[in-house]
Amino acid sequence: MSVPSEISAAVVLIQYWTDLDAAIWITILIVITFFVAIAFIRVYAEIEFFFALLKILLVIGVIILGLVIDLGGVSGQDRIGFRYWKHPGPFVEYIASGSWGQFLGFWAVMSNAVYSFAGVESLAMAAAETKNPRQSIPRACKRVFARVTIFYVLAVLIVGMIVPSDDPHLSDESGTATQSPFVTAASRAGIKALPSIVNAVVLTSAWSAGNQSLLAGTRALYGLAIKQQAPKIFLRTTSWGTPYMCVLLQTLFMLLAYMSVSNSALTVFFWLLDLTAAGVLISWIVICFNHIRLLQAFKAQNISTELLPWRHWWSIYSSWFSLITCVIFLLTGGFVNFTRGDFSAPSFVSSYLDIPLVLTAFVAWKIYKRTRLVPLTEIPLQAAIDEIRLNPEVPIPEPTKWQKLNVLWG
Repeated sequence: MSVPSEISAAVVLIQYWTDLDAAIWITILIVITFFVAIAFIRVYAEIEFFFALLKILLVIGVIILGLVIDLGGVSGQDRIGFRYWKHPGPFVEYIASGSWGQFLGFWAVMSNAVYSFAGVESLAMAAAETKNPRQSIPRACKRVFARVTIFYVLAVLIVGMIVPSDDPHLSDESGTATQSPFVTAASRAGIKALPSIVNAVVLTSAWSAGNQSLLAGTRALYGLAIKQQAPKIFLRTTSWGTPYMCVLLQTLFMLLAYMSVSNSALTVFFWLLDLTAAGVLISWIVICFNHIRLLQAFKAQNISTELLPWRHWWSIYSSWFSLITCVIFLLTGGFVNFTRGDFSAPSFVSSYLDIPLVLTAFVAWKIYKRTRLVPLTEIPLQAAIDEIRLNPEVPIPEPTKWQKLNVLWG
């Protein structure tokens, strides 16, 4: 669902400039995305490097520009500081009034926040194709954390300082990019050309995210086929190794973006966003559950976790905390439908459809294959530990001071 949602988001951004029929843009984006996926790594890597550079430059530019605007560096604009955090305040009331209403307003956008972090877990999917994964993957995880902190949290903090929470553009339901806080910030600063530049780069980000989701979905489906957990037809590849049947199935889901033609593109985007966010939360729940069982298996088999290449003493606590939190987010994702008679069938379905789908697939597989939950004492940990011992990796040299800047883009 991530790919059609990103295509819908891209259409919303394109409509900032033109009123041309959304179906035309959807078709163009689907065709381009399909051919990039078929080309697979050869083209994908080059495109993503270029788009990553654009996104980095944009975010750095937005942060610098935001500080300039906030400190009164734009002609005709006075210093803002934290003025908007005092009035109207960082939180908007929703459904109720007072502090409770502000909390509900915060909770109502949790799906948006989850959607924004979707894909961080897909880093582990590259382990099988990575040189020295026991060293490279931990380093990559640290880089992801650094990038999220610098490029996401800091950017959101800055834009929250220069755009008041009650700005009418933020609640604009026209389905165009004028709702974007970054575009709104540029417009409020009176810099006429900047909104189009920001919108253009954000457009490439949306399409890039769609590419990444398609690649991750293709890898996952191909991996399931290898493990005989998906039909063998998905094992078919091109002469250069692209699992084209997996790509074709993913492309069929892209057609959901055409719902934007009969409905507001923004409305459809939020339906797909809720579906994607619920799927992401289920993925995180499964990851946390498996990690907890892994640590319990180490304890049950009296094997020290010190043998692992990457470990932390707080892992068991953070996994339980994350598991419980994700379950709460998942179960309350569509709470708006149960308040003040605001029930919406599309919103309810998009918020909770993933739960019965996943449970049905899980139970059906267990019944059909007659498998069971592997006891902690039977999980083959020692074999994995022996594999690490018998196949040591070549140590990666410590990066120089300049190479450490690679955390931003590499």
